[in-house]
Amino acid sequence: MKRRDVLQKGSWVLGALSIGSLSSFWVNTSAWAQGTAKKLTAKDILKEGKPASIANYCENAKKQPNKYCPDAKPGNICENCQFYNTDKSETTFEGVKVAKCTLLANPASAQYVAAAGWCATYVPKAKT
Repeated sequence: MKRRDVLQKGSWVLGALSIGSLSSFWVNTSAWAQGTAKKLTAKDILKEGKPASIANYCENAKKQPNKYCPDAKPGNICENCQFYNTDKSETTFEGVKVAKCTLLANPASAQYVAAAGWCATYVPKAKT
């Protein structure tokens, strides 16, 4: 076998391998686009009274009196907080608008909060 033959066959094999990896890439990304990505579950959403890295969280700040968020002021809701939806994760789960909160950084626990919620670490979004 000549050196030229070895190089030709080697380049053919490398080309076939790269095409194979590209096709698997397209299959994986199209599966993701079709919705086979991880679905949001009730465990992903923070509930009132559950331990978390944010204090005094309540799911609906308008509902007063509320023992979880007695200091909530009108208009001070998660949707208006600078820690809410920084990664554009806002979605709807069971009819409630939810998004990730930056302060809930533990991937093993709940990551999403209700848009109408409130917590003691509320900081209004900066006006632009």
